[in-house]
Amino acid sequence: MDPITAVFELALRTQVRTRRTLVLALLSAAPIAGSLLFVAASRFRLGEGAQTVIGAATDAMTFFYLSFLLLVITLFYATAIIGDEIEDRTITYLFVRPVPRATIYLGKFLAALAMSGALILPSATISFAVLMSADAPAEALSHAGIFALDLGILSLGIVAYSALFGFLGAFFKRALLIGLTFSLAWESVVTYLPGYLNRLTVMHYLQSLLPHPSGERGLLALFKQTTSPPAALAALLVIGAAFIALGCWTVRRKQYVLEA
Repeated sequence: MDPITAVFELALRTQVRTRRTLVLALLSAAPIAGSLLFVAASRFRLGEGAQTVIGAATDAMTFFYLSFLLLVITLFYATAIIGDEIEDRTITYLFVRPVPRATIYLGKFLAALAMSGALILPSATISFAVLMSADAPAEALSHAGIFALDLGILSLGIVAYSALFGFLGAFFKRALLIGLTFSLAWESVVTYLPGYLNRLTVMHYLQSLLPHPSGERGLLALFKQTTSPPAALAALLVIGAAFIALGCWTVRRKQYVLEA
C-alpha cells in the first residue's frame, strides 16, 4: 500500500472515534436545525415581512458556514495533525518509522481535510436543500446554481484554511490558541476593514467569490472592495499550495522536543 494512503486511512480511523469529532458533528448540525425552524415558520407565515429563502441562505452561508463553522472545524482538525502527536507524546515514535516525515504529514493532512469536508459540506447541502423546500419548485431551481457555488467556495475554504492551520500546528507549540486568536482577531476583523489590508486574509478571497445577490448580503453589502473571481480563485489555490509546502518543509526540518 502507498505510504500516504496507509497514513491517511490510519489517521482517518483515529479521528472518526474522537470526542472532537462528536462535538464538531453536533455543531455542524446546528444550521440544519435552524433551517428546519425557518421553513416551519415560513409555512405558518409567522411574522410580517418575513425574510426570503435566498436571504436566509445567504445569512447561513456568510455568517455561519463561512465565518464560523469553516474556521472552527478546519482549525481543530488541522492543528491536531501534529498537535495530537505532541499531546499524546507519540511524535517521537511517529517520526522514527521508515517513512519520510513529509509523507506522514501529507497523509494526516488529507485525513484532516476529509474530516472537515465530511462535516461541513453535507451540513451545508442539507441546510440549503431544506431552505429550498420552502420555495416553489421553479424558484428553488433558480437558486440551485448559487447553492452549488456556495459548496465550491466552502471546499476551497476547507483546503486553504486546513493548509494554513496545518502549518501553524507544525510550527508552533500552542497552535490551537494561536489559530483561535488569528481567526478572531485577523480573519473576523481585518476582512471587513476598508483599504487593502483585507487582501491579506483568506476570508477576503472567499467572500469575493460569493454568488449571492448584493441586495441579500446584509452587512457584507457595505464592503464593496472585492477581488475579481479569477484572481480570488488563483489566490486561494496559491495560499493552499504554499502552506501545504510550508507544512511539509517544517516537519522535515523541525526537531520536536517533548516537555517533561
